[in-house]
Amino acid sequence: MQFFELLFNNKRKNKDIVFDSFCFIPQSKPESKLGFLYLAGQIQLPDVQRQTIIETRDLLSQLAEIIQKEYYQTAEQTNQPSSEQALKIALDKTNQFLAEKPNPDLSFTALVVTPELKLFLSKMGSLQILLLRQQEVFNIGQDINLGIQPNKSFPNVIEGQLEETDKVLILSKTVLDFFNEQDLFPKIVKVRTKKYLKGFLKRHKKLFKNLSGLCLFILVKKPKKKVFISLPQFSADKSKVDNLFLKLARKILPHSPALQPKLAKSIFAFIVLIIVLILGLLIF
Repeated sequence: MQFFELLFNNKRKNKDIVFDSFCFIPQSKPESKLGFLYLAGQIQLPDVQRQTIIETRDLLSQLAEIIQKEYYQTAEQTNQPSSEQALKIALDKTNQFLAEKPNPDLSFTALVVTPELKLFLSKMGSLQILLLRQQEVFNIGQDINLGIQPNKSFPNVIEGQLEETDKVLILSKTVLDFFNEQDLFPKIVKVRTKKYLKGFLKRHKKLFKNLSGLCLFILVKKPKKKVFISLPQFSADKSKVDNLFLKLARKILPHSPALQPKLAKSIFAFIVLIIVLILGLLIF
């Protein structure tokens, strides 16, 4: 799975909008079952006072922190919930947080991609979610907000099935409108690699100078199996370990007391190196 956080920040346009994106990768074997978590947020400010901008950016970070923490900590439960259930738990906590805050015009998207390429997502507000498959573009987030009070809470989670080589975009409406106006989607659907995307951005650099908004660009690929190693915890006293290697050094160099501590350290480093090499062989 590859992702690219594109933040187009033209300060002369849309000065009253703050936006950011957040991407989280599993850090343990239980977390890997839950998959990748992608978040993006945008707030329309009532004014452009500097203090308001700082507080608003903090709100986006707070929401991301709550969702990430609540989502991945479900991996520690004895009966680990599914990715969908874990996302619902995280969004319920987020809704409780938002209910206690007089939040401004908020748009926020939470999206999960599992190792089996299942997609789970929810959103509030005006952020757009597009699925690019082959030469077609689908707006998969347009009906999520129907029947709820906009910008106040996350509705239910919806799900879908992705395919390798799909692309998922979370983007501001300003960015979506700009891509449409400039007829850029026929080129965007051809993006397959980081190199191609960099080339695309470079070729259209002048165009993007007039753009303000976010685009979180996800290239869908089945994640490679990652090996998580938990090293055993040794309870031995450090002084006892040091003495063990020092005794060995004394036997090797009985007539060179000054060199014995250095030899002891070298023996310890050599043993650590051997352990690392053995672990490497076991993994690969």
